[in-house]
Amino acid sequence: MTARLLLFCAVISLLACACSVPWQQASTSAPGTSDFEASIARLGRTDPGSPAVLSAQLAYADFLLSEAAGPCAERLERAQEELLSVEASPKVRVMFPDGWDRATACTSRVPLAAERTAITS
Repeated sequence: MTARLLLFCAVISLLACACSVPWQQASTSAPGTSDFEASIARLGRTDPGSPAVLSAQLAYADFLLSEAAGPCAERLERAQEELLSVEASPKVRVMFPDGWDRATACTSRVPLAAERTAITS
């Protein structure tokens, strides 16, 4: 009986602690350019050679090529810079399996995006 009472008290105190922590609603807005840049900078400061930095750069390049707002030429130039930075790293091929494929896929989309921009302007 004492073990059950002790377990009951532990569960009640855990629930009370969990309920007292303020709940923060997750951001529902889509990430923007500044979010990607801040994330890359933060990851670069903590561990510049980590796969997380390369992955964030690829995600940013993909975002710039597909979803970002703003002048197309600037977005394409920034995406190309991110891709060149990733491709310059010899770690891409070994650190994560899809890294090189993702970089190649994004790189092949740059001329297509440039053509699309030229047609629409």
